[in-house]
Amino acid sequence: MFKKEFSLRLIVFISIAIALFAFLGLHGTISSGFHFVDNHEVVQINKDYSDANGNLFKVASTWVKNDLGGRFRPMYMIDNVFVDVFFKGNFFLISIYHTILMVFIAFFLFLVMRKNGFNVIESLAFPLIAFVGQQSAILWRLGPNESIGMWYLSLTLLSMVYAVKAIKYNRIFQILFCLFGSLMILCKESFLILTPSIILAYIFLEKNKFETITWLTFIKKHLIEICILIAVFLGSLIFIIINVNTENLGYAGIKGVEYKSYLIAFQTLFISGGMGIISLILFALSLIVNNIFRTNKNKCLTHHIWVLLISITIVLPQVILYGKSGIFERYFLPGVLAWALLIAFSLKNIRQLIDKIQNRKYIYTFLFFEFALLFCLLFPRLIDVSKEASLFTAEGKEVNTVLSFISQNVDSTETVLFIADPVTDFERTISFRRFLIGNSNITKLYTLPVIQDNTDDLGKSLINDFSWVMGGDEMNFNKLTDKSLVQSIVVFPLLSDKGDQIVSDLGFMANEFNSYRIGSYYLYFRNKNLVDSFTKDFKVKELQPFKNVYNETAFYPELIIKKGSNVRITIKPTIEIKPTMTAFIILLDAVHPENIAIHEQISGAGEIVVSKLIVASMVKPCVIYRNWGKEQSIPSANISISSEPKTGMIIPISYL
Repeated sequence: MFKKEFSLRLIVFISIAIALFAFLGLHGTISSGFHFVDNHEVVQINKDYSDANGNLFKVASTWVKNDLGGRFRPMYMIDNVFVDVFFKGNFFLISIYHTILMVFIAFFLFLVMRKNGFNVIESLAFPLIAFVGQQSAILWRLGPNESIGMWYLSLTLLSMVYAVKAIKYNRIFQILFCLFGSLMILCKESFLILTPSIILAYIFLEKNKFETITWLTFIKKHLIEICILIAVFLGSLIFIIINVNTENLGYAGIKGVEYKSYLIAFQTLFISGGMGIISLILFALSLIVNNIFRTNKNKCLTHHIWVLLISITIVLPQVILYGKSGIFERYFLPGVLAWALLIAFSLKNIRQLIDKIQNRKYIYTFLFFEFALLFCLLFPRLIDVSKEASLFTAEGKEVNTVLSFISQNVDSTETVLFIADPVTDFERTISFRRFLIGNSNITKLYTLPVIQDNTDDLGKSLINDFSWVMGGDEMNFNKLTDKSLVQSIVVFPLLSDKGDQIVSDLGFMANEFNSYRIGSYYLYFRNKNLVDSFTKDFKVKELQPFKNVYNETAFYPELIIKKGSNVRITIKPTIEIKPTMTAFIILLDAVHPENIAIHEQISGAGEIVVSKLIVASMVKPCVIYRNWGKEQSIPSANISISSEPKTGMIIPISYL
């Protein structure tokens, strides 16, 4: 019997490993490289490790301390530091390690159910329902806290089951239960609040094994491990209340959350994929059938109440925790485990009734029903998961191509401008900055925040926090005094359709830059030869020099100002500068007119005075009118130029 069960478990383990590696390998997620969400931490951690001269514990303590300012994830941070440093920031190796971790998590969850009398289909249902869906993102994303949280949760549950079920070494498993349970609590807030449900599950398993055990006997028997777990749980909660200000994060905390938000969070968790509805239908069916046909009705009812209570203590804390941010993607974990438990438990109870009939036809029919139900539940979700995995790979290739293209073509002394939406590009901006600073030593990275309309409360909080994302207010493009220093411009995807307009509106001329498109990113480089031989996955499409998306009229009075002149130039437009118009004075290099010496914007109908200007080279002025309105053209207008030479010479040639 032992050999048969061991062989079965080995087959399941190998099957899970083959299925997961095949799925992720075929979709290319393992080799998709750097991603802008979370992966910037890998780059930063390795840079910090290098700066700390290899002092791993110093880096880990720094990251934990910094994170505790707004979150409670000490174990997640420690794990991140050790893994990232061990694999030296190699994303391929980290992905292999991460996939192996997911294989063991799924297998351990299978063992938890198998050890409690579930058949193979029911045991597999638990990890499959837990992982297949929006939450499948943790299978390929390297950053989510849920990955390490699920790892310690699976170890906690497995240790708990063996602490109750094992014939010997129970004390060792009880110690492991305390250890892994404590580490799970320290992974993330959503796993910390699982503690009550785990303690209830521990009690349920013990009372299920020893039906006559009293509460007093149970407490005496398991006083130490229960007290340790409760102490870590309460200690962590108190620490969060006193020291961790989650309200500083726009997406976290409970202040100001309306009841409607909690209802939406519950609705999302309950309805998504139909898992919550189907689990309750099966649970009700199991309760009714067992109440009719079982001889020991009280025992059946007690078991159902316990499982329902455990499920409620899983779901409700998650709803409260995510009331502000909402539940999506990885946030379905660990809450979705409640539905997985209810489905597996209900199927097991109905099957046990059918097994008592000892009719092979009924038994095999129900096994087929279990398989068909699981297939119908998971297959549609698996199609969506496949699409998401493919999109993840494509996004990775796109991001890596863009960053490689920038790294290859931008010198470390050059100035780069990001044009970003503070809400949608919050983490993208962090990632691009950390990658280019850490890997390419490109430090002059300015950001122009372009704020969109209809921003919700979460968006407003991200906007408020965007300053540190940019590297401080001094790295805001609006604080850059000499805009002509910008050599490269990167427009992030959601703003790419407005790229030409935004770049033009900043005063950059169409003939100054060549524009390129890589996937959904638009890049602008001052005219120079670019390296693009490394772009394997995304063809770098060279676009025409970007077109000014306004109507422009330029006036070039034939006036040359000699090098070294110290002059005061006053330009007064002879037409009114309407709200839909802007006007610029541009001093072009007389020898190389493609180079801009200086430019200033004229506002309103007034005049602009460029005072105390020491001309570094021979220049000629140009005044440009731009119309952003519906008018198709700007009426011709003369300009008047007066100058007051103090030193040097101004040579008036003639006026057009």
